Amino acid sequence: LDRFNGIAFSGGFSYSDVLGSANGWHTNIINSEHLCEQFRNFYNNPEKFSIGICNGCQLMSRLGWIKGINNEEIKLEKNISDRFESRFPTVKVKKTKSIFFKNMKKTSFGMWCAHGEGRFTMSEKSFKYLDRKGCLPLRYVDSNNKSTEVYPLNPNGSRMGVAAISSLCGRHLAIMPHPERSYLKWQIPWMPDDCKDKLRHIDYSPWFEMFLNCRKWMNSISINFF
Repeated sequence: LDRFNGIAFSGGFSYSDVLGSANGWHTNIINSEHLCEQFRNFYNNPEKFSIGICNGCQLMSRLGWIKGINNEEIKLEKNISDRFESRFPTVKVKKTKSIFFKNMKKTSFGMWCAHGEGRFTMSEKSFKYLDRKGCLPLRYVDSNNKSTEVYPLNPNGSRMGVAAISSLCGRHLAIMPHPERSYLKWQIPWMPDDCKDKLRHIDYSPWFEMFLNCRKWMNSISINFF
């Protein structure tokens, strides 16, 4: 892994989800000393970044790449609806140090989700700690742009609408909804009229900026692209 600038832990039913939230994926890694060392070194390298989407988000949680206060484990549990949810909820970017959301504060737009175990669970102390540190960068919101736990605006019931968690360093992002399924305009099933006007001559949605931010970040630290 040392020759890669970044890792994308992809979503889309890793191991068909038959073993639960990325358990099979996680087991393959932790039972290999060689793989464990590679992933540990990658995570700690200040010139590396990663994004885990859906199943990939679950894997990052299992690996401890996102943590609560005092290294508390953050878990992804079953949606409160107790069913698989495929929806296009609106999410909003909060103040954060995440490299993926630089200069995107207050961006509010739809993002596809497709998961059965997407509910972030953590202690009250961890929630407040991560919120204070800017590590809860994305929230499901209602029609007033306020964080929500109300179904189906929040498809899984995560507290205060948490949809993503960033590492303290800002280089690693675990996100349940799918920005890669929502960054081209033709992928978007609906958008407000004012957004249609703003994006009239653009082929991308606002989430394209997340991936552009990665490249800008790599340029800023003078990383050579392979």
